[in-house]
Amino acid sequence: MRMYRIEEVISHIVVEGRAHTTYGIRIESDEGCAVVEDVSVDRAAVAALRRRMYEGRLSPLHLQDVVEDWLDGGLL
Repeated sequence: MRMYRIEEVISHIVVEGRAHTTYGIRIESDEGCAVVEDVSVDRAAVAALRRRMYEGRLSPLHLQDVVEDWLDGGLL
């Protein structure tokens, strides 16, 4: 069984004196576990990406590649 969840991470990067909250994705399954942190500061966008991963039953083995494609604008 695969579990997909959004992880909230407090970034260590300070911009104009403010720390920023970023969001990442973790996939846990019988195939293993994969985490990509600091995907975006837009929680809704990360939630939408997570939904697509869940619907497509993405393997943890492909998480990094899919996130990189998404960040590059390769996924609609």
